[in-house]
Amino acid sequence: IDDFSMQQASSEALKRFITACKAGGSFGLGCEYRESAYSLLKVGIHSKKEGVRKEYLHLLSHLFLEFPVEYEGMSVLCDQDQEQDFFKNVTHLQLHRRVRAVNKVGTLMAEGRIGQDAVVDVIVPVLMGFICDDAGASQGGTASNLVDKCIEGLGEASKRVEWPTLRGMLGRFLRILKGKGQQSKSIMRAVSSTMRFFEEHEEEGQEVEAMQVDGETAGADARQFSEPLGYVYRVLLPYLSALFYQDRDPPSYLVAVLAQVLRVMPENLTRIELPQLIQRMSSRLKNDLGQSRINTREAICALLDVTGPAYLSSVLNSIDSSLMNRGVQGYIKCYSVYYVLKNVEGKLRRGEVDEHLDAFFTVFRVDLFGDVARDRQERKDSEKLFAKTFKEGQRCFSLSAFEVIAGLVDAEESLQHLLDFVEEGFTVEKRRMRMCERLLECVARGILSSSKVDHQFLLVLFYGIMDDLNAAILEREAKLEAFKDGLGISTRATLAENEGDDQEQRDFLVLEVKAGFALTVLWKLIKGGSLGEGLSKEDYLKLLDPWTGLLAPVLRSRKASLVVLALKCLNRLYMLPLGTNGELAPKVSKEALTILRRNPKLSDPAAQECLKLLTILLKHYERYSPTQTQLNFLIRLVSPDIEKTENQNGLFSFLKAVISRGIVLPSVYDLMDKVSAVVLSSGSDSTRRTAGQVFLMYLLDYPMNDNRRKHHLEFVVKNSDFAHEAGRLSMLELVSLVVKKFPEEIIADLAEMFLFPLVLRVCNEDSRQCCAFASDALVSLLARSRDDFNKKARGLAMGWLKVDKMALKAAGCQLLLHLHKSEKLGPRGTETEVLASLVEELKLSVEEDAQATPKFLEFALRAADVMLGEVGSKAKADCQAILGISQSLLLVPNAAIKGLSATLLRTALGALPSALSDLARFQGLFRAVVDQMQAEISFEFGEALSSLVRALLGAFDLRSIEAAEEDVQGADLPLSVTGTGSEEDSLKDYLFALKRVISLAAGNTTKGRPATAEQQGTALRVLLTFAETLPEDKVAGYLAAFMVPAFHMSESKRPAPLEVQEASEALVKRLDDVAGSEAVASAFNKARTFVQGRRKDRRQSKAVLKMVDPEQAARNKVTRNLKRKVSRKRQKDKGVFKKKRRQFARE
Repeated sequence: IDDFSMQQASSEALKRFITACKAGGSFGLGCEYRESAYSLLKVGIHSKKEGVRKEYLHLLSHLFLEFPVEYEGMSVLCDQDQEQDFFKNVTHLQLHRRVRAVNKVGTLMAEGRIGQDAVVDVIVPVLMGFICDDAGASQGGTASNLVDKCIEGLGEASKRVEWPTLRGMLGRFLRILKGKGQQSKSIMRAVSSTMRFFEEHEEEGQEVEAMQVDGETAGADARQFSEPLGYVYRVLLPYLSALFYQDRDPPSYLVAVLAQVLRVMPENLTRIELPQLIQRMSSRLKNDLGQSRINTREAICALLDVTGPAYLSSVLNSIDSSLMNRGVQGYIKCYSVYYVLKNVEGKLRRGEVDEHLDAFFTVFRVDLFGDVARDRQERKDSEKLFAKTFKEGQRCFSLSAFEVIAGLVDAEESLQHLLDFVEEGFTVEKRRMRMCERLLECVARGILSSSKVDHQFLLVLFYGIMDDLNAAILEREAKLEAFKDGLGISTRATLAENEGDDQEQRDFLVLEVKAGFALTVLWKLIKGGSLGEGLSKEDYLKLLDPWTGLLAPVLRSRKASLVVLALKCLNRLYMLPLGTNGELAPKVSKEALTILRRNPKLSDPAAQECLKLLTILLKHYERYSPTQTQLNFLIRLVSPDIEKTENQNGLFSFLKAVISRGIVLPSVYDLMDKVSAVVLSSGSDSTRRTAGQVFLMYLLDYPMNDNRRKHHLEFVVKNSDFAHEAGRLSMLELVSLVVKKFPEEIIADLAEMFLFPLVLRVCNEDSRQCCAFASDALVSLLARSRDDFNKKARGLAMGWLKVDKMALKAAGCQLLLHLHKSEKLGPRGTETEVLASLVEELKLSVEEDAQATPKFLEFALRAADVMLGEVGSKAKADCQAILGISQSLLLVPNAAIKGLSATLLRTALGALPSALSDLARFQGLFRAVVDQMQAEISFEFGEALSSLVRALLGAFDLRSIEAAEEDVQGADLPLSVTGTGSEEDSLKDYLFALKRVISLAAGNTTKGRPATAEQQGTALRVLLTFAETLPEDKVAGYLAAFMVPAFHMSESKRPAPLEVQEASEALVKRLDDVAGSEAVASAFNKARTFVQGRRKDRRQSKAVLKMVDPEQAARNKVTRNLKRKVSRKRQKDKGVFKKKRRQFARE
């Protein structure tokens, strides 16, 4: 019945009936009624209407809960937790709850916790209902995860049902397929899933006798099968075969279902039908439509997913026989093989592809060496390439397939088979040689990508290849010597031109190509460290020990790429402590020098590797001692390239090795002049840094006289003021290292040479990095100099302070500061003398006619702060003077000077708190600090100001100020302050500054524009400092005034920045802790009344002014509009205006 109310009433009545069956009751209902109810309910869940199925499932759930013992195999589906109950979840509106229910059923069936009755009566109908749903089946497939899970669950259920149930399921699926007139992907997949029934009934197929297949139709009589197989053979297989053969482009899921059905049939039938199916699909690759070929390849892959790799050779042979070896079909054939291999790659275990190699090689010969390869080369030469729409002809896909195969084969069984295939296609033609090299490169990548290759087997195989190559090289050299003795000709090329044995030439070239492959893999394995996995260090070294002697003869090969690989391997081997390395070092170095003489350009890879090898020998093998002639040759070789950016690491590593050996060579001295130029002028940071390390190593370790060393150091010092920052930074870094690492005697003798350039740098340097290196070098220089030199430097600095030139004054401040950092300023008490001089100079600098420069003020303030921190309260008079100086310098329009002034003032207050006992001095300093908050400030300067206020409040006794709440009309703050024993107006500056702080904390400035986040946050931290510093009995008078910012922030429509919110919350929390939450809440209400009253007064005054003096009111309005215009322009320049407009648009 479609009436929802009738459904609900009926459902409720049946629930009561089931409950009555359990209780017995006055009706005398018994077991037969319960079974009758169960029989009727399980029929209802087969309904096509989802709403009806839902009600029947709820009733079944109620029945199982009421009778858990009678339905033990079904009650496991129920649960008191609705999140875990199958019936609640499977009927839930949300899709993920239904998926959860199906997943639970699959798990329970796999564990065997659900009885067969529950599977047949409940699980199968529910799953069939979702799969056979009209919406799901009519789409030709589904994107719903629910249907996918239902199909998986149906396969698990099929293993636990009897044949009549499965027959009913298959019959329903076939009726749906035939009724709709189209293939439904979900129904097809469900049919394939039900074939898992035969996994549990394989013995039935074993009873069938072998069929006669001697040329007649494959089966003849279905009576030879058991009933399930007979139904599949007689009904299901013909229907699916008809669909396949009727469709010119069958979908992949249909092929997968057909293959799955064939798999359950007897093996002799499968061996006939599956190859026919494969051949039929392969023939469709001839189709001219690209999409049709794509669908066919997907169908073939779907079939292999079902059958596994057993039929891979059959697929390859069918593709090969169906398509021609030339033209477009040749390209399609090769690409199709690659596509199939790529799709089954992840499903094949190691070694499973070995038995199919011959089938692959049949296709590869055509693509790599046959008609397709020739056609591809002709098209490339004539530039008649295929259009991009013909994907199969874009490149040689067999190379990629070969790489995949190399990663899948069992190397011990089939690697030699791959090498034999390459050798089979090898000829002395250049293109063919290059193709074979590329094939072996693919094999190498495939081997390296596999994690299951036996590395010891590879080393044995490679050893044999290299041994054969060395024997061939020695044989050719012997022939060359004999040829030279006979004809007097000394070129290797002459021998090659006169060789008549083509087969011998081919065999030698094959060996070189195979050796290149072996060395590539060996180098990658050693470089990656995977060769020693699972081996102890001793076994690993024993494994590699013979390879040094095996690779040395390869350096005499004529093949450049092979020589480069051999050198790379030797470079890795000589980094290991192998026993044969030292013995063979002279022989190997001789061959490397021969290669360098033959290729004297370091741009050549072989020359680079030779230089790297010789560097390793010089650095790690003391037994290797090259002659001066050889070293001079190497120095001349690297000298032209020292200023180039290519291969700089190799060049500088070689120079470090030569310098570390300490071998005196005139050419090294000349070369170092070029190295010093590289340190200064190279455009690469890493090159300058590495060249600087080489030059420093040369200065420290290489033998040289004092004049030469001084010449080099003068060059470094002279260029410490180089025009470009990068070169200047390199030189200053080098100066710093020289001053730190040279012996103290040398530094003490050359101190004057370093002092003045470094002082000049720290005074005039704009770059922060350069200034840091110069400062570090100057501190190290003064720390390592003699006491008499430092005394002279201090006297010089004090003298510079007294002169009129500001540049010298600044230099004196910096020199005094660095003398203090190096702890060489002088005996105890010198700091007091220096501080007095600095304070005197600062006093003069704040006079109206003084010409003090910002640099002098900055350096003097920094030096005074450091000296005052050392002297402390001993400099009482200086502290008093510093208060006035700092107060004056806070007004200087320079952020750095303001910040240093605030720091110095805080230090003075910390050193002598009694200096602030005067109320007038406190008010003046407090107002000066607050005035700095009116302009735009940085976060760092705001922190300095708030710290300064904390120091001010800590040094002054706030008990001398009485504060009280004031409710006077027109007052600027709900606050009045009085000084104990003083006039009321004596606290005018204090009250004025406090008003400005509260205004800034509320988000307003006196300049008619909103306060920035830095200003507001600083003001709130100042108020927090007040709340933390004030005695608890004095806080009550300030509460209402301090709550004004909190009220402004609470009523603001826009959220304040996070740091401002945190500062406001900290202030309110502190007031809560001190005064109590009730007092704070009362103060908040008073602040709100005060602010609203001020707003009302302003509105009234404007209205009165319009009536009394309209002209003045109009002028005021024009002034306000001009201010707004200026504010908007400023915001627009900052990009704030557009951001706000977008925000309003979103709101």
